[in-house]
Parts: sequence; C-alpha cells; structure tokens
Amino acid sequence: MSYQRILKPDPLAWCLRGLIGKASPSADLYVANPCSDLLVTGKLVRLTPTVFRAGDALVVVRHALDLEQPQTFSRLIYVIDDDWRAGLQSPALPMSYRFKMRWVEKRAARSLEPLSDLIVTSSHVLEARLRKAWPTKAVAHIHPVWPEFSRPHSPPSDTIRLAYLSSWSHRKDFELVAGPLYEILEAHPDVSLTLTTQAGATSRLASHPRVDLVPAMDWEAYKKWLAQQRFDIGIYCLHETEFNLARSLNKIFEYTIAGAAVLVSDHLAEIVTSSFDQAVKCVGPTPGHWQRALEDLISNPKLRSDLHARSIRAVEGAGIKEKTYEFWQDALGPRQGQDKPAGG
Repeated sequence: MSYQRILKPDPLAWCLRGLIGKASPSADLYVANPCSDLLVTGKLVRLTPTVFRAGDALVVVRHALDLEQPQTFSRLIYVIDDDWRAGLQSPALPMSYRFKMRWVEKRAARSLEPLSDLIVTSSHVLEARLRKAWPTKAVAHIHPVWPEFSRPHSPPSDTIRLAYLSSWSHRKDFELVAGPLYEILEAHPDVSLTLTTQAGATSRLASHPRVDLVPAMDWEAYKKWLAQQRFDIGIYCLHETEFNLARSLNKIFEYTIAGAAVLVSDHLAEIVTSSFDQAVKCVGPTPGHWQRALEDLISNPKLRSDLHARSIRAVEGAGIKEKTYEFWQDALGPRQGQDKPAGG
C-alpha cells in the first residue's frame, strides 16, 4: 500500500487550540456515532478528536488542530458542517465567533479542501455551494446521527416546558424571540422556559422566576444533560442569512430526542426536506409571528404530541443511522487505482 501525500500538524496549533473544545460534537455526530461498529473493530481508528484513519484514508472533521504527528495518506475525506465562507460575512454572528471561524475553519479549509478527494457536508444547501466552489470534486451530504430517537413525548403535566438551547453563535438570533418569550411567561403561569446562558438573555428574562438558566457545558456534559431532559416545545429561531440557510437538521434532532415538538424559522424550509415538512411547525420572521406560534402550540397539546411523533417517524423512516453507516462503509472501503470515493 503506497501513500502519496502527507498531512502535517499546523505550526500554529499550539496557539489556536484555545478556540476549540476538548471534544468535537461534529466528529461524534457525523463520523464516530454512525461508525461506532467500525471503531470497535479497529477498521476505523480515531487519531485525535477530529481526525480518523481507515487504512489509506484519512477523515478530517472541520480541522486537525490536535494532530501532533504527520500522517501519510492516499485519500482524504474532509467533513465540514458549517458554511464558514458565509459565516465570515454574516452580521448575525458575533464578531468573536467570526474570528474563530477565520482562524480555525477557514485556515483548515485552505489546506484540506484542495487535498480532499471527497468533501462531506451536513445539508443539501451546503453541498450545492461546495459543488459550485469545487466543480471537479466529489461532494456529498449526510445527516448527524444521535444514539436515540424513540423517546416518547413529554407526558402531560402542570407545567409546559419550553426550551431554547443554543451556543454563543446564536445570540443575535435569540433577540428575535426574547420579547415573545417574556410575554408568554407573563401570560401563562403554567409555562416555564429552559434557556442556555450563552443565548445572552436580557436581565429581565434571565431573572424571571420560571426561567431555568443552563450554564455553558462541554460536549460530554451536554450530552448527559440532554438525555435527562423532557421538553414540550423546542424553539429554533434564526435570522435569515446565507450562513443559517445552510444549517443542518441537528437542532431539530436534539429537541426531538428531548421529547419536544419543534418550532423553526420558516426560511429553514430549505433544510427541512419532504420527509420532515409535517414534523415541525414553521414560523414567520417577526417577533409577532413567534408569539402567535407559541400561543397556538401551548394551547394545543395534541398537536405537540403529533408533531413529536411525526419527527420520530421521519428520522426512523428515513433510516438516517443505517444510511450514514452505509455511506461511510462505501467511502472508506478499498479503492482501485486512483478512483475517488463516490459522493452526492
């Protein structure tokens, strides 16, 4: 087996690692989870949180900043689940997040995209954009894989639990729904809100007696925490930007796992494929749209239950875990000569 190329450690890795976490949610969701059997058997080996090897092939998810030794390879598969090009120009993203994208994702992509034999993305929108950027390369998209989807909808209780779970990259997005959420809490004493501190809520909302503020957690802690939660309504509210239009279904999956019906911004219909278009409720772009949608869903427990059941059926019916496993088996399988893995 001959190796023709080499991936070297980034000389600035020592000063850039502070911009990333110790674990990689993207690498777990798009590679490690669907390929768990391959990892157990040793057919796929995890070299760092974001770098994997299968024979002569390397898989790099977003970046290779933890790589300490040069790696030879004959095939490189590059996985990217954000449109960093659009993100760098997005006024809806915090400046600090755009700084991180410039020095981590953009810096990595400058070397990984030209070297790659296959680029794997997280939505058909981002796939189309990368096909345009690299018309001679194989490009494909896959969905994130979580270990569980069959959790039942939250049983009826005295409290209707809303959830807005986001990272610091969503602070400006949260401004769209912050006002309506406060008004909902004031009007409905049977409603509570679970809110991540990273959303950057105003003190008025953050100090509300029925708001549960969840502190920032690392990836491992977040997975354990999410597994213990039961919500009635999950809120996925985003500004209509080029960056957001290329997002994945992952947040919808998170809320589904936690038993919630999901409200999403209607411009995300591009990523909500035909299999999921009856599994979520789409909402217009103004705070008024969000307040009315929340009122409607709060008053309709049957619709909440139906939406959640449809979301589970959509995931299980689409066979996402099985199809993603098959995708990786094909992409990582032995190739003849210089053939590239099929994509898209």
